[in-house]
Amino acid sequence: MKYLSIIIALMLVGCSTYDYDAHNRDKVERLANEARQRDNNPTKYAYNQASIHGCNSAKADGGILGYRNEKNVDSYVKDEYYRTGYDDGYKKCKAESDRIDDAFQSSAPYRW
Repeated sequence: MKYLSIIIALMLVGCSTYDYDAHNRDKVERLANEARQRDNNPTKYAYNQASIHGCNSAKADGGILGYRNEKNVDSYVKDEYYRTGYDDGYKKCKAESDRIDDAFQSSAPYRW
């Protein structure tokens, strides 16, 4: 009986799953931190403007009311600074909205 309980315990330990959400969250945080570092040293106005557009788009994609997707496709394709700024702004605000969403979900009394 003693060995049976040890075998069952080992089998249950072997069934643990990899936390893909935590891995993905770490990746998004790393990308957001890189974006924040570049945000401190913008080289062109287009970068700053695109960063705002990317942030607003991330909030809109996250379902936050009052925001809309503001991506300027022509500038995104043609201007490297706009493209980098948009991507950085999107990553930064996506990570922030994910953190808010995680906090909200963890404090909810019921899980649907």
